[in-house]
Amino acid sequence: TADGDSASDNASVFDACHRELAQGATVAIFPEGTTGDRAGLDRVKSGAARIALGALPTAPDLVIVPIGMAFESKVETRSRAAVMFGEPIVVAEFRGAGVGGDGEPDRADAATLTARITDALERVSPHFESLDEREVLRAAAHEERSEATGRVEVSFGDTEVVARRLAGADPASRARVTAAYRDFATRLQLLGITGRQLRPDRVSIARLVLSTVVLFVASSLLVTVTLIHLPALFVVVVGTGLVRSTATKGTVRILLGLVTLLATWTLMGMWLGDGWAALANGIAVAIGGAVALVVWPPLMRQGVVLVGRVRVRDRIGLLPPVLEARSAVVAAVRESVEDDHGSS
Repeated sequence: TADGDSASDNASVFDACHRELAQGATVAIFPEGTTGDRAGLDRVKSGAARIALGALPTAPDLVIVPIGMAFESKVETRSRAAVMFGEPIVVAEFRGAGVGGDGEPDRADAATLTARITDALERVSPHFESLDEREVLRAAAHEERSEATGRVEVSFGDTEVVARRLAGADPASRARVTAAYRDFATRLQLLGITGRQLRPDRVSIARLVLSTVVLFVASSLLVTVTLIHLPALFVVVVGTGLVRSTATKGTVRILLGLVTLLATWTLMGMWLGDGWAALANGIAVAIGGAVALVVWPPLMRQGVVLVGRVRVRDRIGLLPPVLEARSAVVAAVRESVEDDHGSS
């Protein structure tokens, strides 16, 4: 709920929340009142505190659990997320003057509880100086975690923990990490390789063979089904590209995908048959699309791995400075994290 909303809108929302809370239900609120891709927590508005205080007469044991969320990508529809929980806030401890004659809780109580909610959310939410710093520190943290675990694929949660500690380090430490990673990234770009290619994944022979066999056995059908879905894919890509807000790209992609895929299955079903045959054909096209989605990505991923191995092998004599730059990133991250841990 945003501050400044009309009283009637607020009253209906508050009443609905109070009914749910009185029955022991859980109500999830994003107290910033808006969505967006920001480097840190936006101003927390008073709606959450007012709802909680107003619910005390029927839910005296009410607590607020602060939750911090971070997404690896707000564009991808199936990206990983990190969720962190803070200490519960006992709402009854913030009831002073109680509820006024207009049914609204005391403003001073609401302001105090809002400040407490803000503090709790800041403890579990990432805060970076800028979006650019956020991406650089996360990338540097990924390199450190990759080095520590010896794996290319690293848990986003583990990476986010390190990135947040970097964000809390002193400016000199953050600048050192940023400079080290920019040097590493520049050297990679000059060689035309990526960090993943520098530490390539193992080629999964079993998955590669299975996908190749399926493609060989049903190549004509898979190619046909893939071509049928290309217009829908084109609409989704173009439509997502036209959206400027990073925070809404994933939502737009899902909605466009649902609409275009349903339209594709319906039109193909009607074109290939009538009546129940149209329904069966539409379902068959949908199943074929799902099979193609299972077969193509492993082949493409393994192809990228193989190409990466060739590119790195061709540039083997130029890699020592890049590896040194990567070691400098890892060292800078670990030094900054240790300094932050020692000062906390």
